[in-house]
Amino acid sequence: DCSKELPRTNAAGLLSYPFPGADELEEGKYVFAELDTSFAATLDFLGPDDLGMAFEKFDDDLLLVRSVKGSGAVARWNSFCPEGQKIACLDRIAAVNGVSGMPLDLLSMMHDELLKSAQVTIQRPVMKNIDIKRKEKGESLGIDLGLNP
Repeated sequence: DCSKELPRTNAAGLLSYPFPGADELEEGKYVFAELDTSFAATLDFLGPDDLGMAFEKFDDDLLLVRSVKGSGAVARWNSFCPEGQKIACLDRIAAVNGVSGMPLDLLSMMHDELLKSAQVTIQRPVMKNIDIKRKEKGESLGIDLGLNP
């Protein structure tokens, strides 16, 4: 379990983690950059239960890697992949075999019993720190983040 590697957000609820140890992690807000942090991983499956990673679904359109197991298709990919392309906690599964979709659809595609191999598009999160200073205590920031409490 790599939950110790997962950051939590300082924007209430955007990416909050109820995982063990989450309250010990450095605060930060993570966003997914488009092109510069994406890569394709080819996963070869030995069977329908050979994926080797657990997921967390956020909102309706984010499927994030929660943990990577020590065995399975992901562990095999990680053992020989190019530098900087190991699948890790917080990586976003953006597409499977070139098809993007809802998290449950992507999971279903990866768990297809007939599938022997899949090309998975991964987006790596990038930390962005934003400092906002108020002139007076209690002053509104004047923005609405649109987040649910």
